[in-house]
Amino acid sequence: MNQKSNSWDEYLDRLAEKLVEFGYESCPICGVNPKKVKSFISKLIKEERKRVYHLGAIDGEDAMAENYKKYIIPKLIKEERKKVIEEIEKLQVQLAGCSVAALGGIKNIVRKGDYGWSQSYQDVLDLRKEFEKLKTKIT
Repeated sequence: MNQKSNSWDEYLDRLAEKLVEFGYESCPICGVNPKKVKSFISKLIKEERKRVYHLGAIDGEDAMAENYKKYIIPKLIKEERKKVIEEIEKLQVQLAGCSVAALGGIKNIVRKGDYGWSQSYQDVLDLRKEFEKLKTKIT
């Protein structure tokens, strides 16, 4: 095997690892299980070697590698980053809700299924309600 083939094999291994790491059950482009991406793409390359890819002087194998490097991997990373940011924002809202409930903001409560609801929020809300009941009994 030449250096190019070794590099390509390593790249496909990393691609499959990233798909699994990001939680994809199938490749968003080809629909194949991440563990089978390498063999699937290698099979495609063998079938497509007969065709000509018109990307300058790049041959078919390099064209597919360039496609994955330039378009597919960045797309996967962008999608994953968006999911992570959305989750962080939701957790920040939930944490703020816990703080509001702890400080006595229990008039406009969030219900289970609402964006800002969490079990921690519900626990703090329940404790605050109990605190308010005990407080009224004492005074």
